[in-house]
Amino acid sequence: MHCRTCQYDLSASRSRRCPECGSAFDPGDVATFQRSVDPPACRQSLIFSVAIWVCCVPVTAFAFITALGSPELNMGQALLFAFVAGSVSGLCGGYLLGASVCVYLEIRRRVIGWMRRRSLS
Repeated sequence: MHCRTCQYDLSASRSRRCPECGSAFDPGDVATFQRSVDPPACRQSLIFSVAIWVCCVPVTAFAFITALGSPELNMGQALLFAFVAGSVSGLCGGYLLGASVCVYLEIRRRVIGWMRRRSLS
C-alpha cells in the first residue's frame, strides 16, 4: 500500500495520513492509495535512455556531416569518426541531462511533500 501522491510505503502507518506528504488515505478504500509503486530505478533508467538517445542522434549526425566535408577522410573514416564522436559526446551529454531530470523530479517531489505537510499543520 503506497501513497498516491508521493508513493510512500503506508503499510506500517497507524494514521490515516501519509507521514511523507500528508495526503489522506483509507486502508479500506482502494481508490485512496496505490497497491504497487513504479520503481524509481525503472523511471530513472527510462529517463537516462531517452536523454542519451536525444543527445547521441544530433551529435552523431553533426559529426558525420562535418567529417564528410573533410577532404582527408573517406566514407569509412567519416562513419567511424561520427560513431566515436557521437557515442562519447552523446553518452556524456545524455548522462548529464538524465541526471539533471532525475534530480529535478526528486527535489520537486520533496518540495511538494514539504508544502503539503506545512499547509496541514
